[in-house]
Amino acid sequence: MSLIKHLYGDIEPKFMSLIFCWSATISEIFSYTACRQLSQMFFAIFFFHISEYILAIAIHGKTNVNLSSLLISKNYLLAMICSLVEYIVEIYFFPGLKEHWWISNVGLLMVIIGEIIRKLAIETAGRSFTHLIKIHHEEHHKLVTHGVYAYIRHPSYCGFFIWSVGTQIMLCNPLSTLAFALVVWRFFQQRIRYEELFLRQFFGLEYEEYARRTFSGIPFLKRIYRYSTAAALEDPIKPPVSVEYDKLLINGQFVDAASGKTFPTLDPRTGEVIAHVAEGDAEDINRAVAAARKAFDEGPWPRMTAYERSKIMLRFADLVEKHNDEIAALETWDNGKPYEQSVNVEIPMVVRIFRYYAGWADKIHGLTIRADGPHHVQTLHEPIGVAGQIIPWNFPLLMFAWKVGPALACGNTVVLKTAEQTPLSALLVSKLFLEAGLPSGVLNVVSGFGPTAGAALCSHMDVDKLAFTGSTETGRVILELAAKSNLKPVTLELGGKSPFIVCEDADVDKAVELAHYALFFNQGQCCCAGSRTFVHEKVYDEFVEKAKARATKRTVGDPFKSGTEQGPQIDAEQFKKILRYIRSGTESGAKLETGGDKLGTKGYYIQPTVFSDVKDDMLIAKEEIFGPVQSILKFKDLDEVIRRANNTRYGLAAGVFTQNLDTANTLMRALRAGTVWINCFDVFDATIPFGGYKMSGHGREKGEYSLKNYLQVKAVVTAMKNPAWL
Repeated sequence: MSLIKHLYGDIEPKFMSLIFCWSATISEIFSYTACRQLSQMFFAIFFFHISEYILAIAIHGKTNVNLSSLLISKNYLLAMICSLVEYIVEIYFFPGLKEHWWISNVGLLMVIIGEIIRKLAIETAGRSFTHLIKIHHEEHHKLVTHGVYAYIRHPSYCGFFIWSVGTQIMLCNPLSTLAFALVVWRFFQQRIRYEELFLRQFFGLEYEEYARRTFSGIPFLKRIYRYSTAAALEDPIKPPVSVEYDKLLINGQFVDAASGKTFPTLDPRTGEVIAHVAEGDAEDINRAVAAARKAFDEGPWPRMTAYERSKIMLRFADLVEKHNDEIAALETWDNGKPYEQSVNVEIPMVVRIFRYYAGWADKIHGLTIRADGPHHVQTLHEPIGVAGQIIPWNFPLLMFAWKVGPALACGNTVVLKTAEQTPLSALLVSKLFLEAGLPSGVLNVVSGFGPTAGAALCSHMDVDKLAFTGSTETGRVILELAAKSNLKPVTLELGGKSPFIVCEDADVDKAVELAHYALFFNQGQCCCAGSRTFVHEKVYDEFVEKAKARATKRTVGDPFKSGTEQGPQIDAEQFKKILRYIRSGTESGAKLETGGDKLGTKGYYIQPTVFSDVKDDMLIAKEEIFGPVQSILKFKDLDEVIRRANNTRYGLAAGVFTQNLDTANTLMRALRAGTVWINCFDVFDATIPFGGYKMSGHGREKGEYSLKNYLQVKAVVTAMKNPAWL
């Protein structure tokens, strides 16, 4: 964490250089003109810090450190002592440059060490005693062992350092000035790649953005940025797609909202507006439901042969495949997920799911049942009617496919409400559905907000069935609205806090990689993410170190850039929520191994974060964070980890990593979760059912099981006279 952030809050980078240079100038004036006694030096240092504090308030309006708490803290006293040492060195050593050139080396080194200790001490001012112990025993040790060069090489400090110390040398001896210039030139020519973790832990990524903006025009400083995560802060790449559909799809037509209102959908990379989308509300839901009801009661869709429905769905899948790159670009632009994930994984999965359910359309049938008497008994599997569906923002098109695919295959009509954060891709593919021959009114798409459009859909008396994917809290509301209206059946795929269990016999390197994927996939915005990483005590320490190293290597950046593993979080609300959970983890005593802060000054990027020493009662171990935050917990034996893994209100998924078949068999049956992945994770084949136990929901998505959500079972009993057989 950077000194500036702790002292001044989220101050604009353009003001940092002003604070640095102004306060440094005050320091130099006092040390070279007035300070020849310790009392004068003490006053100069005190004025130096007070002036920094006042200037920060004047520019930014607030700070993160209370001034009185800072001045009376033990660490501030340490900072003052370190500053006195620094100024004594400057005053009594630097004049010797005129007579003994070697003193410059000693003086320069002592000034740098004084700066390190002083800034570290001020940085920790006002923090808890426990955290200070960690600072002194861990971070301070690392700071010293990584070396002085790693400190001054950092671009945010090197400008201030070169200006300050270089000026002092020039005042003393021209030869020393030339020597200093040669050292600096040679220093940057070496292009030493310093550990990224070191830069993150001690200087904060706000410094990276400050340096990029301030020094980006200096060629030799540009070389530094390739060795840092500042690549995520480059100017965003222009998406290779435009927004063509931003209205509501009702009864086969793209129309404005009845109110005429629109809402902005934002680019998570920058927070800037992509497009203004029609904002549906209750009146638009009424129009959409009326269109879907008429299409079901009077239209051709339920009356087509199943084979004809299948052919339309297959034509749609072909069109999605044809427009794969365009759809993927729109999905990435609106959602922030890596384009390579969208184009190579998710859109092809959408195609696969629709082809899968197209194949089911003409294979849905009932049974002939024998009864105790002269009766012919058969069951009919009939479409349920108008299906209301609400999809989330983390996988907009995949959730579109999971819900629309089985509903249409069964002969239903649909009113779909998209998430307000990601409305664009569903509108685009719905246009392709019309192009494939889908009759008007069969699929209606309303973009809007939960309390208005969503609530109206859930409460509507002409909606025969609801399907929802989202948070457990919203699922409660949906169940209540459904019950208060017409008792429509509801399927829910809700939140999770999935355990990922690494057993003692695991190949640690492979387990680390799989656990990393299980948590960080899709920016951690995955309901089944392996967010509680349970690791056996025998391999715990090794696992933590390697998990930490893997997280620091994770490529965070523009999702349109090749090789990016992690893009921005979806929006400001989710971004702030994740940061609150990270603070909670630190405050509750978990050890922050890496990450823990935002990345850059615009957009919603968060550093890949790893916590160790996590306990079951911590919020980060109990609640769904939905972000790139890995919590690593230690366990001793199978009985313990089974008990702890099941001790949650959720039961969506679980992961097990072991080479022992008996261990795998024990855990797959003991874990109360809808999906258990053994030595794999996030395998979402179209044929595999997905859903949760407990408060992770009920009903299943995908596979044959999801068809039951959209069918009514009717028993037909016919009396028979003199049957040949029973």
